Amino acid sequence: MTTIELWIGPAGSGKTEELARVAAEQQNQFPFGPPVYWITPTAVAFVAEQQLLSTVKAATRVQVLPWERFVETLFLRSGKKPPRFNQTGRRLLLRQVYEQVAPSLHLLRRVQPSISYLDAILAVFEELTAYGAPLHRMDGWLESAATELASVSHRGMRQRGQLLLDKLRELTILYRGYQSALNHLGETQFSEVIPLIKEASWIQGGKFYFDGFLEWTPAMLAVLQELAEKADDIVITLQGDERFFLSKEVQAELDKVRKGEIPLHSLMDTLLSMPEETAWQWLNLRSLLLMEDAFTAERVRFRFFSDKAENRLGEVMSYNSVAEELYAVAGRILQLAVEKDANFSDIAVVLPRMDEYQAQLERIFSLFQIPYNLDVFSKLSSHPLVRYLISSLQCFQYDFSYESMLNWGPAEFSGMSDEMLDRLKSYIETYRVSGQDIWFCSEPWRFASFRESVNREDFAAQEDARMDELRRRVVERLTPLAVFRQAELTPHQAALAIWDFLNTSGAGSVMAQWITEPKSTEELQVASQHEQAWDKLISLLDNLHVLSTEHPISNSSLQTILLTHLQEEPLAGIPAGLNRVLVTTYERARSWRKPYVFVLGCHQKNLPAQRDKQKLLQDEDRLLFYQLFHHSLGWTSKEQRMASQEEAYQLMTRASCKTTFTWSRFTEDGSETSLSNYLHPAFCKAYCHLQIGVTKAEKEHADVVQTIWLTPNAAQERLFRELSAASHGESIGSLPSLLEWYIQQSPDGETEKWQGFRFQLASKNLPEELMEKLCGSVLETNAHAIESYYACPYQHFSRFILRLPEPRLSLSRDARERGNLLHEVLSVYTQKFTKSPELWQSLTREQSLFFMEETLQQVLHTALYSVWESEPLKQANLPHIRKVLELVAELQSEASKYSSFRPVLSEASFGMPNEAGSIISPLQIVDEQGRLTKIRGRVDRVEVDPARQLFRVIDFKTGKKKMDFNLFFHGLQLQLPLYGLVLEKASQDWWSEPLSLAALHYQPLHVESKLLWVPEDTAKARQSMIQSLRSSGWIKGDKKVVEALDRRLMQGAATPLFTKVMTKKEEFDQRAPIFLENMWDWMKEHAIEKVSAFSREVRQGSVAVTPYRLPGGQMACRYCNFQPLCHFEPHHHGNVVRRLSQVTKSSFFLDENQQVLGKESEAD
Repeated sequence: MTTIELWIGPAGSGKTEELARVAAEQQNQFPFGPPVYWITPTAVAFVAEQQLLSTVKAATRVQVLPWERFVETLFLRSGKKPPRFNQTGRRLLLRQVYEQVAPSLHLLRRVQPSISYLDAILAVFEELTAYGAPLHRMDGWLESAATELASVSHRGMRQRGQLLLDKLRELTILYRGYQSALNHLGETQFSEVIPLIKEASWIQGGKFYFDGFLEWTPAMLAVLQELAEKADDIVITLQGDERFFLSKEVQAELDKVRKGEIPLHSLMDTLLSMPEETAWQWLNLRSLLLMEDAFTAERVRFRFFSDKAENRLGEVMSYNSVAEELYAVAGRILQLAVEKDANFSDIAVVLPRMDEYQAQLERIFSLFQIPYNLDVFSKLSSHPLVRYLISSLQCFQYDFSYESMLNWGPAEFSGMSDEMLDRLKSYIETYRVSGQDIWFCSEPWRFASFRESVNREDFAAQEDARMDELRRRVVERLTPLAVFRQAELTPHQAALAIWDFLNTSGAGSVMAQWITEPKSTEELQVASQHEQAWDKLISLLDNLHVLSTEHPISNSSLQTILLTHLQEEPLAGIPAGLNRVLVTTYERARSWRKPYVFVLGCHQKNLPAQRDKQKLLQDEDRLLFYQLFHHSLGWTSKEQRMASQEEAYQLMTRASCKTTFTWSRFTEDGSETSLSNYLHPAFCKAYCHLQIGVTKAEKEHADVVQTIWLTPNAAQERLFRELSAASHGESIGSLPSLLEWYIQQSPDGETEKWQGFRFQLASKNLPEELMEKLCGSVLETNAHAIESYYACPYQHFSRFILRLPEPRLSLSRDARERGNLLHEVLSVYTQKFTKSPELWQSLTREQSLFFMEETLQQVLHTALYSVWESEPLKQANLPHIRKVLELVAELQSEASKYSSFRPVLSEASFGMPNEAGSIISPLQIVDEQGRLTKIRGRVDRVEVDPARQLFRVIDFKTGKKKMDFNLFFHGLQLQLPLYGLVLEKASQDWWSEPLSLAALHYQPLHVESKLLWVPEDTAKARQSMIQSLRSSGWIKGDKKVVEALDRRLMQGAATPLFTKVMTKKEEFDQRAPIFLENMWDWMKEHAIEKVSAFSREVRQGSVAVTPYRLPGGQMACRYCNFQPLCHFEPHHHGNVVRRLSQVTKSSFFLDENQQVLGKESEAD
């Protein structure tokens, strides 16, 4: 009969090292023989494998297996298939069962059970099964418990107990349906492993070492008991102190449990009252009692290990950031390697979470040339084939949105080269191609033809043809997944669709090539990853294929479950080499020892870690379960907290020589942290020598040379950061000594790299001779270019002098194309009245609507705009455009009725002799040196009141732009004032007599989409729509002008055409946006001055990166597309920003005007 050895000792006492030595001894003495299995929790298997490989050259007999793989091995070696359903298969099967039994559920009923909810139900199934609660025959338990509960006098307990019984009844219904489905599919059950062990002859003489387990369930103990009947040797490691385990107080409490005087879980309260011991010891006492219950006393042999902390050192260091923390740790690792002659394999780095540190750690360790192994498996989603499948499924999940198609790939499976795929994605991004109907439409794509100008039609047609051919390749590959367009489908259908999709993409042949053609050790490791990814995909499809074909589930639920599996499933890794630093996480820091350990992130948010709570069974449910059924279940939240404390204790005992604990005082989001409170008392027991401080000494020259900066790349990186800090006024710290050391160590020619430090924002003027060559002797420009210059000279230089293409667009293509269509329709519509003025005089609402619809149809039938009726996406936008035009048409009939102004010019250009209809000369300004500047432009619409000899300038805007005197003053809004100046000066050229300016207006063409489909008889909605289309701008402060614009304004109220201007006493409203004649004269002079200053400074070569900033924080960079070119960063280059003051009209006009203007309004 096999003797069970219990090895008991505190963490770090050498139990795992002794197991590795014993296993190596078995391998070396008897290379062939009965198996030797070293079984660990999943989190420990990687480092256990490393320890074994460090002691033996080849392991032909010894295997390191996690518990799940060990059970799988028991099935396989007995000639029976192990359970084949992975977590995703179980989720889908439970989801089908849930749909079938949902009418019987009340407490557990959900309309759409989420993945986390399904996982919670599966977790309860596993817990109840592992702890021996017979869900398949729970009815008898529930009946007897209900009878017992009825006699309980405490009302609250009866209610809680009844709630638990109802929950268990529904769980039983789900479990029965779930088990029935498993049996129907021939799925192997875990309980079947017990008879297999009894019949397995290969176990005879085998040795089984169980190491690192905190929790032993009854199901695990049942396997252990059967193994003990045949195995030659069984060793189980437990954590604990011999003095604590054998103390009189603890033994007295254990005897009470053994005699049944108190339940097992009641022992915890007694142990917690013993202040001299740590609470986590309870977990191992519980395991000890379970072992005693499973095996007779004569079969159990104890071996105690003593703590080895007498030579262990501890140190705590704090830093300002995670990056600084990693830099310091990397420097100390190199110091150990150089000064202490330590192997990299003697060092471990332990992190709270890999995702928080991994990216920076990989970059910094590479700089320091530190080899390392990550003890965290990569995700299945990191594999190219799986990324391709995920991105393809997401195309259907998000209806072929613009973003999902940009993420589609990679090219290896797409049927096109990287260059072709990049070109297709560039096309998609440029024209914002989006929507499943557009991708699967039969018509060819014509986005480029619609977008490009007439002189590039041939190029656009060729580009459209190439991209349409690539689009059809994509559709051909994605067509097998079209089943995911259905509202419901079965997992079986999904499996067939994915398999067809993989075959269509040639995935099998690509994967076969990757797996079978490795040429080096590194490629062998990559080939292993390819093989795992393929096997896991096939296993997933197998799980889906065998599920029921008769019970479909919702498409969204199925896709969510599939994508979750693909994104969360791990890929096992093979250690790339032995002499490497181990990088692991808190939860995996057990069952190994290293001379030097660095524990990072030891602040109160990380240590102890918070564990996930069971969602369906709470602590009171577990206690009630014991009271009702006299049967214990899994850990309570108190025991979970103990496990977290045990995890923290493990961190302090991993090093045989020295542990360095570090933490950053500030997290990545800027919140402040403090050292974990748990460390202070724990240090007193774990360490004899402890130093707590801040690493200020590391900034001294000696440490820079000897300790931290030992590789050129790392030194250069640190030097860059020091120089950046010094340039912003921070302390230079170790910069002088670091710079001196680096230059001395740099090889010949390396100093050329310092040229990079000389980068500055463009600030000096270019030579005037060069600017004359670029601009010509006559500077021709437009109002938009001048506004761009006053926003930022560098932006103007890049866009209007060098004529560089914009790196990116601030407006979407759809919005720009919509604006072009609206402008064209309104231009043609206006021309009806400029050619036939009598139509305007008698225009009715019905006529205006008819003319507008007629014009829209006329424009849509032109070659340039015909795409709006052929492209599905643009067809969807037409109702929005048509509604806006209908509202504008109604307002035009209002203007015809109440305004004295009539349209006389449409799309009137000035200074453009090559354009038909350009009858106005450019605005010409000569500077003091006789140099000429010509300003050209195009006015959307001009209206005239012939009787009063007035004209009005209108510019159509598809956005929400308003006139702002402050922007005008600083040169940022000169367009309308310059248009007014040109038209007034040349009025006799385009009109029979001189005219005076009456108003400068922006005409909005923007209506909120949410208002468009409100019924017309809803007064509030109609009022909101009309308000959004009112003209905004400046009006001449003359009552005759106001009456000419809209005679209803004289009544002291707003109209559908304009905001309120007059009071009921026929005085100007204080908030009215008006200007007097002398104001207009000043504005003309100011506009000419700004143009003159622009001309002078551009000719002088002004190209500085000096964006404006308004008092409210608005900056030019917000609207600029050239930031990738100038490299301007507000937080680095704030000193070059032009901070503009806030200017109002009243700041520049005389006091006698105040009786007209009143107080300055927000409209300014």
